[in-house]
Amino acid sequence: WFELIPIVGYIAHRGTCRHCETSIPKVYPIFELICALVFMAIYFYSPPPISYWQLTGTIIIVSILLWLGYYDWKTLAFPAVGLVVLAAAVVAVIAGENRLFPPAHQVIQIGDPALRWLVSPKNIYLSHLLGAAIGAGIWAIIALPSKGRWMGYGDIALSGIIGLWLGYPFVVLALAAAIYSGAIVGILLIVIKKVAKDHRIAFGPFLIAGGLAVQ
Repeated sequence: WFELIPIVGYIAHRGTCRHCETSIPKVYPIFELICALVFMAIYFYSPPPISYWQLTGTIIIVSILLWLGYYDWKTLAFPAVGLVVLAAAVVAVIAGENRLFPPAHQVIQIGDPALRWLVSPKNIYLSHLLGAAIGAGIWAIIALPSKGRWMGYGDIALSGIIGLWLGYPFVVLALAAAIYSGAIVGILLIVIKKVAKDHRIAFGPFLIAGGLAVQ
């Protein structure tokens, strides 16, 4: 068990396996550090009082999202089982009303009557369903006509699940963050000649980063 302590185990064994001395990729401690920082941010930026049941549900969702983001970055695809587990976790959290943060009507002032109606306590579930429809629908408009060449079908599913998690109107902010951050990183990679103009870049990590930033 002491070989598996995040980051500490890697440092203690100097980045190698204790038994066969095979080198362990640096991505493992980096990923462990990213998870730790995200979990700390969730805890410290959550408004009091903190429900540890709510905190646990959110950390489970975030853990799956981080794994999916790394998987997509490496393979340009999503494992179907990962998306199914993520969707189940999101549905469980919403069904139990285990949201880490209070509903939107408690944290922001909304002037538009239509938006105020959507984020009211009576219609919070409608907000989640509309968020899923918007999240998946926007990319479906791009992916379906191109038969998945311009946008992967996995991105549609992931965006829909994130929209279900965040609800409307927050999903719009998450999508905007993903689009802008993805465009900036893509342009920088082209400028420094790390990738060609026709090279595919995984969009899933940017969707996940946008969702985490908004949440």
